[in-house]
Amino acid sequence: MIFEYALTYISRQYMNRNLQVHSSFIPSDYRTPPEKPLMLYIHIPFCEELCPYCSFYKVPFEKSLAEQYYESLFREIEHWSQRGYIFDSVYIGGGTPTVLPGRLADLVALVKKLWPIKDISVETNPNHLVPQYMDPIKDSGINRLSVGVQTFDDSLLKKLKRYHKYGSGEEIARKLSDLQGTFDTLNIDMMFNFPDQTDAMLEYDLSVLNRLQGDQVTYYPLMPSRSVKAEIRSLYGEVDYKKEKRFYGKIVQSLEGHYDRASAWCFSRKGGMIDEYIVDYNEYVGCGAGAFTYINGEIRANVFSIKEYIEKMNKNQSPLAAGRAYTVADQVRYDFLMGFFSGYLNLTILKKRYGSLSTVYLTLQFIFMRIAGGITVEGKLFRLTEKGMYYLVILMREFFTGVNNVRQHCNIIDRD
Repeated sequence: MIFEYALTYISRQYMNRNLQVHSSFIPSDYRTPPEKPLMLYIHIPFCEELCPYCSFYKVPFEKSLAEQYYESLFREIEHWSQRGYIFDSVYIGGGTPTVLPGRLADLVALVKKLWPIKDISVETNPNHLVPQYMDPIKDSGINRLSVGVQTFDDSLLKKLKRYHKYGSGEEIARKLSDLQGTFDTLNIDMMFNFPDQTDAMLEYDLSVLNRLQGDQVTYYPLMPSRSVKAEIRSLYGEVDYKKEKRFYGKIVQSLEGHYDRASAWCFSRKGGMIDEYIVDYNEYVGCGAGAFTYINGEIRANVFSIKEYIEKMNKNQSPLAAGRAYTVADQVRYDFLMGFFSGYLNLTILKKRYGSLSTVYLTLQFIFMRIAGGITVEGKLFRLTEKGMYYLVILMREFFTGVNNVRQHCNIIDRD
């Protein structure tokens, strides 16, 4: 366990340093689009109620404000089309993107009009798994649905303030079962390592998942930003990373008999990941308040204020709030992390993208993982061992925690 704590500490320091963004950042010229199609991420920040453990940018749902937001969102999306960018896949996250199913359908119609989109994924919550919401979004052409369940355990649902919003675990499971086959892929989004979560709670969740036999399960560890971690501590207690390792072992052991492991925390019966757009695509564009873009070796964040976002789009101004340009070494290390998420890294691809000396930047990482028994070498392929899969969970947990800290930082910038 000492090694896991050391890896957590080192990666946390690295992520916090290298994911910092600055409001003085001036982006490079985006008028020359990449030759290959990219992923388009669209952020809908509205939620009917806010979950205390969530670090994503979200605001309470107001219908009139949401209507204005959609109009501004359409303008930003059209700007990328006018620049000549091509997207072949769309991921719509939040928040709860399905709060206004009619406007969501309008959004899908726009992106399908502008580009040859092959896959459209959207997030939702269990209370929207009813015809009133599902019929319009299914008819719109959305073919991949990810449902934020987190847990089926009633006592934990109550502690997380989800029971009164979404019903009991059995109710949620029944809705998921009824919806199976409606979309090309139905993903069940779960979380583990809540402070109050016990082994029995986790084992119950796993038994429900194996009974449901859904298309796909993503099982994330808790990844709160600094401010959210403080709130979790006050509400539920400290996060126990020793328990995290044990829980992850139980998840893998239970689900691998029913699903293929598509990534460190994605288990699929259809072979398609819908929740990891930053892994599936080397570059992506984000639209909406609080959305991130990673392109040309630069990360940039849109403003974290609905009203400011609407004002900027009404004035035809850039919604950029902050950003950072990465060195080649940083870009290689980013690709190292994302490349390993599926279980292996192809050095040929890295060298083709960054040059023959690109792996020099990864010398320490390779030595570290080899000594720890995290990787095996097969020619130009580096494969993760079972130990390595959990080490990657630690790295990805700290990466996404770092991204959540960026969200918190940018939110503070916009309030100043």
